[in-house]
Amino acid sequence: MTPLLCFLLLVPNLLSNNEAGSQDSIEKVYADSAGLIHIVRNGIDILAPKEKDQVTCDRPKLADDGKTAGWLVNYENCCTSYPIPLSLIIYRHGIIIHRFQPSLQSIWDWQFLRAGNQVAFWTGPVHGDFVPHFELHDVTSGRLLAEWNGHIDDKHPAWVTGLKE
Repeated sequence: MTPLLCFLLLVPNLLSNNEAGSQDSIEKVYADSAGLIHIVRNGIDILAPKEKDQVTCDRPKLADDGKTAGWLVNYENCCTSYPIPLSLIIYRHGIIIHRFQPSLQSIWDWQFLRAGNQVAFWTGPVHGDFVPHFELHDVTSGRLLAEWNGHIDDKHPAWVTGLKE
């Protein structure tokens, strides 16, 4: 086999392996000063797609698997002078794989669990005395795995640990 033929046979494999690596490995996720989300893969800074009516984004996180990222999306609302987080976006393999939008309650904190396969968050109103509502979901399907109402104390379920009230 000629060297040129060997090279031509290897190129598709090299490209597909390189593309798969760039699709999977996320080095960093961050929000810039304008509240836009950036995902860094293989040294390339990619701007995440904006959601409809999005004002800003914040609290970006990278899961332990190094392949799954998430962030909160803030929207204008009727009752405050500032945008509030109403949506949690989960991104993997170059696409948004799930959007969590629990009613009209704000999502105040969130975290990945089980290396990015699960996500936990708590919701509540913007003002007033309330009991927070916590949810645990499967990231891929969005299925609700568990929920709990209460303040974080010594009686909370283990999956709530790490969330800040």
